[in-house]
Amino acid sequence: MGSNGNHSEIEHRDVRSIRKAMYDKRRKNYPAFPKSLRESIEQLKAMEDNDIIQFQDKQFVFIPDNKLFVCVTTEQNLTFMTSTSEFFADGTFNYAPKFFAQLYTINCFKNGFYVPVAYFLLPNKSKQIYADMWLFLQELCEQIIFKKLLVLKLHLDFEIGAHEAAKEVFPNIEIDACRFHLGHTWWRKINSEKELRLAYYTKNSDLGKWLKLFFGLPFLPFQDIQNAFGELI
Repeated sequence: MGSNGNHSEIEHRDVRSIRKAMYDKRRKNYPAFPKSLRESIEQLKAMEDNDIIQFQDKQFVFIPDNKLFVCVTTEQNLTFMTSTSEFFADGTFNYAPKFFAQLYTINCFKNGFYVPVAYFLLPNKSKQIYADMWLFLQELCEQIIFKKLLVLKLHLDFEIGAHEAAKEVFPNIEIDACRFHLGHTWWRKINSEKELRLAYYTKNSDLGKWLKLFFGLPFLPFQDIQNAFGELI
């Protein structure tokens, strides 16, 4: 740190040293970086009641026994979940932390608003892990707020395992697939085939026009979709 008259100037290397000292001090409050999925779970499990990972003195990170996933939610969110019956769920693989396969988000729809209520860090995308996830959420509702979670309507993408797991946990559930994900699936298929891709982008191509008609199917009344699809084929 240099001095110029009555003014002190902090050099760049001093700032780096101060930043490193602050980081090292803060790191002492946390365990060492985990080296595996199981170690990650064990560390979080041991810290569940630690105020380091609490919000307003309440737990918001929950780890099930003998399962390798993490749930992030609050008592208030659990209460909100049990006051509605329409849910949206989807996963992303781009933002999952190390050792986890996906970040799965559950939202509720009520009074015209979409509200995120729970986040899960999942190790894979199997039917079993989705079933375990919903069962654990049910368990949290019963243990923390003493209410039963009932999902009557669920909006999902076209992942078969997610559909089957939801039906297994909630036998009377109505599942609506997402038009965006359907169109995205078709779009990926078209782009993966050179002939289809060229036809789609060629303005006067009969094949391209035919491909574009499929994207209009989700806008038809449900009872007309099967006949319209048959006409296209």
